[in-house]
Amino acid sequence: MVEDGGVDAGTDAGVDGGADAGRDAGTGCLWEDRFDVFRSSEYHLDTSCGQWGAGDFVLTSRSPQCRTRLYYVGRTFDLERFQVELEAYAGMPSGGDGITIAFVQTPTYPRLGTICPSNCGGHLDFDGATGFAVELDTWPNPEWDPLATSHVALIQDTTTRHLAYTPLTIADGAWHRVVARFDRGRFTVWVDGYRVLDTHPATAPARHPWYVGVTAATGSAVNEHRIDNLCIRALP
Repeated sequence: MVEDGGVDAGTDAGVDGGADAGRDAGTGCLWEDRFDVFRSSEYHLDTSCGQWGAGDFVLTSRSPQCRTRLYYVGRTFDLERFQVELEAYAGMPSGGDGITIAFVQTPTYPRLGTICPSNCGGHLDFDGATGFAVELDTWPNPEWDPLATSHVALIQDTTTRHLAYTPLTIADGAWHRVVARFDRGRFTVWVDGYRVLDTHPATAPARHPWYVGVTAATGSAVNEHRIDNLCIRALP
């Protein structure tokens, strides 16, 4: 999907090969959800349009100005090494705005409306958090976002603070397997078995009691965003 060299800001993309790329001989899933049912007591759900989809979770419908944050609150992940695995879908028609896999101090952060205009979904319902996120951005916002292309990025606190990125989009109407690994402050991301980010920002702690979840939003351009087969896995 991404050739070597298709990176910026200190990343190191490459092919790790096969469906198991991004896996270690870990301990199994500390939390696993196939969304056959929706276990609402295990999550902090704050949404204007998201819903359980009877087999997956619909983060946003194909409607403008939708937003969702879905955080697992059964525990925090105060670990040196763990990873989040899921399948992500961003279906057309018009492409906006994207999904994040977020590692935050609290899932109940305030919603900021100052990053982009009120009809914009580029905040991805992450802006206002304290923490990091793997951003699967599917809609360029050149009027305010310094990255004027769709991308996978590591962001901190807001969607305009990119610590590393790779030009890439998942908005093709297909399901994609995404693995986001935290390793003592180093973040590595695979999409469909291809390593697309590998960065160790100086601002990242070696461990922290993270809440882990996903967020998504639409603006005037819309995608249907879905996730499925979530696993949060400890690594040796």
